[in-house]
Amino acid sequence: MKKLAKGLFFKEEEIENIRDRVINPKFTRVYKAMKLTADKILEHKSLVFEDDTFGYWYFARNRAMDLAMIALLTGEEKYINGVKDYIDFLDKQDRNFWQGPEYPNRPRTLNYHGQTLFAGELETAQLTMGLVAVYDWTYGLLDETYRQRIKNLLKHMALPLLKNSTMFQSEKWVMNHLCVISTAMLMSLLVLEDDMDVEEDLQLAKHGLNLWMLKIESDGSYGEAYHYWAYPVNCLFLAIWSLKQVRNEALEHAPWLSRTFEWALYHQVGQYKEPDYDKKVAIAVNTYDCPMQFQMEAPETLLFANYYKNPLAQWYMDHYLLTDLAKPKDSLHYVWHECNSLLFALYDESNLKMSPESFGLPKCRVFHDTGSVFFRDNWSGLSGGDQDIVLQLQSGGGGRSRSHEHFDKNSFSIFAKGEYFIVDPGHSCYRGEIHDNYDRETTSHNTITIDNKNQNLTFAEKGMLHDEVVQHISYNNQAQIVGKNMNEDISYISSDAHRSYAPYLKEFTRQIWFVDNRYFVVRDRVRKADDEGTIISGFNFNNRDGMLDLEINKNEVIARRPKADLYMNFFVNESINFEEEDGRLHTAYHIYPNQKVEGKLGTVKRLNLIPKDKDILFMEYIYVIYPLDKGEEKPKIHFEDSKLVICEGNAIETFTFGDDKVLYCNNKNVNYIF
Repeated sequence: MKKLAKGLFFKEEEIENIRDRVINPKFTRVYKAMKLTADKILEHKSLVFEDDTFGYWYFARNRAMDLAMIALLTGEEKYINGVKDYIDFLDKQDRNFWQGPEYPNRPRTLNYHGQTLFAGELETAQLTMGLVAVYDWTYGLLDETYRQRIKNLLKHMALPLLKNSTMFQSEKWVMNHLCVISTAMLMSLLVLEDDMDVEEDLQLAKHGLNLWMLKIESDGSYGEAYHYWAYPVNCLFLAIWSLKQVRNEALEHAPWLSRTFEWALYHQVGQYKEPDYDKKVAIAVNTYDCPMQFQMEAPETLLFANYYKNPLAQWYMDHYLLTDLAKPKDSLHYVWHECNSLLFALYDESNLKMSPESFGLPKCRVFHDTGSVFFRDNWSGLSGGDQDIVLQLQSGGGGRSRSHEHFDKNSFSIFAKGEYFIVDPGHSCYRGEIHDNYDRETTSHNTITIDNKNQNLTFAEKGMLHDEVVQHISYNNQAQIVGKNMNEDISYISSDAHRSYAPYLKEFTRQIWFVDNRYFVVRDRVRKADDEGTIISGFNFNNRDGMLDLEINKNEVIARRPKADLYMNFFVNESINFEEEDGRLHTAYHIYPNQKVEGKLGTVKRLNLIPKDKDILFMEYIYVIYPLDKGEEKPKIHFEDSKLVICEGNAIETFTFGDDKVLYCNNKNVNYIF
């Protein structure tokens, strides 16, 4: 008798090897997590538990897969009955349930070529992916009645909804949702192909996936946040891998994805002990809708380790997925992304693994299509060290979806010596007021504003008639990398964001130097187009635990945190006032507003630099950002006649600033002209 229906992820002959992992210490944590989930499903007779803050659809894939995997591994009657109860529950639900919650961005119907069609969205896809895996893995444990009921649900409930939305979105817009629903559609068709002609629909599903992959830019990066890269890639693995296993086919545009793991890895700051956790938690650069507490999960990592044979991904699995890291329970990415069953079944010891250092991944890197810039002193934080210095600059990028767009060009964030110091707000719930009224605002980021107004990244496209003017995101209005020089001694970037404002500024260039892996020198040059508005620079300092001590003395700022301090020294062409206000830092992203992961007012202390002459047309800020160990003496810094001198012990370094060139030199006879 067949043990698997189709072998979507592994072959029948591999099952015994997978079962052997139950007693393998390397997989102890993963197996315990799956079994705990399965046991709680039996206890609650549901995929939803009493302390959950999400609805059924958010658990519908991964918890169902855990239950099915435990049933397959143990063969115990209680888990088989749990699977039957799960099928019984889905069999009682109507189309409205399969369409998911009624959110503003989840249409119930679509107008497709004059027809009104019912729509299936992410929630439909979650239900479908989970049900397909259950059918495949428990096929040999179920009688024909239950198998047929699953097929009927896929054929008459899931497939029509997914097909309608895939057709519509393939023609109307291409975004993350298309990748997810096309994945679920493809998986259901692989199950149904024994009973019906699926070729035409299968081509549509593959077309949707290929369209989305064409969004990946040629340098291997992606036009949205780390968070919005991870979820579609997470689902895409299920499509790519099952298509290979069942039909030995590859998606046409899959090669476009092969290098994107590197882009993603740069966002991962490392593993650090955070308040409210008894274990280390993964920290990521929280720029552009990405939560600060974030890591990749099994499906997206398996895609690059098993399919693309990327040794970085295999290394990442060992350090992030097989170790015992804490995770924010009230976080969308943890609930939707984590998939212990696939990690347990598909981890491949034979894959080559290499750390970022051994792989030769540069510590400083620019991704030109997205404008993501990364400076870091080393990669030790990714393997559990706590000394990394990471600065991420947002130059350009984004624009794939207006709901994800932030007015944040030329903003940067800094993590150093185990502390997040200068932070992006991160991501609150889309359905709360904070997302639009705070998270996306220019004043919530670490960049320049004119009178605290938002950057303007849109342009008006005029149609044939007077009422056909439509606002669009414009790549012409994004920031642009205009200078780059990466070296071992000193690395440099220059980003021009003058067109991100309306009216265009005459000048807004942010130049950053990362000196000897120790500190940063930043130069902001801002020239207004007219005399209206005040040039304001601002920085958000992390106070999420209430343990920030922000000290301001003339032109010096010291941000003291429990593990380390950050020293900043400002030199400006016009006298300025330092003004403080409260802001927000979100630690994770929840689908519902007012959850505890949503930052309360005061979790950030914002420092605004406001010229005393509010009408001044030109401002130049030159400042040093120096991370310090606790108790470490700050460097001696002096600025006079366009010359910046930094002295630390026997080291003397100077920057001489001209309008067009900057000269760096030190007392070791190292010289650069930028």
